[in-house]
Amino acid sequence: MLATIKNSLEAQVIKGVLALPEGVKDIFAGRNEIVRGEKLNLDFATLLGLQKTMRIPSLEEVGQRKGVDAARQEYSRVMKIGTQHSLQQHVQRKDYVVEARALNSKIPARLYQVHSSPSQSLLVYFHGGGFILGDLDGYEPLLKFVAANTNFDVLSVDYRLCPENPYPAGRQDCIAAAEEVLNHRVEHLPKYQQVFVGGDSAGAVMALTTGYHLVERNYTLAGLWLINPGPHVMGMYPSDQEFGEGYGFTHAMRVWFESQYIHSHAPSDDPDISPLMIEDFSKLPNVWLSVGGCDQLRDQNELLANKMRADGVDIDFNIEPGLIHNYLTFFTLVPQAKTATLRACDWLKNQTKG
Repeated sequence: MLATIKNSLEAQVIKGVLALPEGVKDIFAGRNEIVRGEKLNLDFATLLGLQKTMRIPSLEEVGQRKGVDAARQEYSRVMKIGTQHSLQQHVQRKDYVVEARALNSKIPARLYQVHSSPSQSLLVYFHGGGFILGDLDGYEPLLKFVAANTNFDVLSVDYRLCPENPYPAGRQDCIAAAEEVLNHRVEHLPKYQQVFVGGDSAGAVMALTTGYHLVERNYTLAGLWLINPGPHVMGMYPSDQEFGEGYGFTHAMRVWFESQYIHSHAPSDDPDISPLMIEDFSKLPNVWLSVGGCDQLRDQNELLANKMRADGVDIDFNIEPGLIHNYLTFFTLVPQAKTATLRACDWLKNQTKG
């Protein structure tokens, strides 16, 4: 309860700062230069300036000093600050256990529904968090928002995390959970006319590799919904240097995440780890792909979009000007982030049949 109160107070303070006149926010934001034609959104610049002024440690600093569990608690706390005031009380939730027959294991999941009767469309969602952070509770406000603004049912999958469960455990969970849904073998889960797979950041990598494996096994997917994946693990591109410091998601953070996802015997050019290395995307369904203009993963996403287009995939690719990595997790604080998130939701809504 105390943590909830603290998060609520912090959120109100942050909202108060972001409501200040632009001239005042400029003081918090500091120097905001234009890089590759992109100027960081003022609200995000203000938030990052506050973080620096208050000497709030980054996630990898928390993890390195206090351990992964402490980093997970901090990530969940930040998620709640960024999204908790999106109550979406009309969205119902129900917990499920996916019996993954291929793995002989049970995978927790949570379904969000706008209506008492199920939608005809389902989004199977894999959360972000660098393969080592994130959980069902932290992502609940965001996924309720997605359900409310798409009229989709949304199934959040609690896949296994590193480092306790090394690669490929998490990827295996994602593929197995999606297969169980498509085979209509999740007890009491409605049957859907259309199934989409999606996620953000590391979860979007999971979604892309899952989608690829599903269509290779002749399953029918309606689409992929991908928000700023890092499709080349440990890959280095110009945007890594341009946006790898001072934009929230730092190069040091990325290395900390990805080094725990792969180990010395798992090469980063393996397409199961780095789906940018997939040779042929032509079997993929329709794809939504978006990335912030100030995200160090921008170049990877552009390359991914170009490869998909070259293979004939119907892809809608958006670079969101001035936004940072995982902007959607701040949709209640930053109006431009909310607008970009709603744009992604509109794509899903427009994909529905009938």
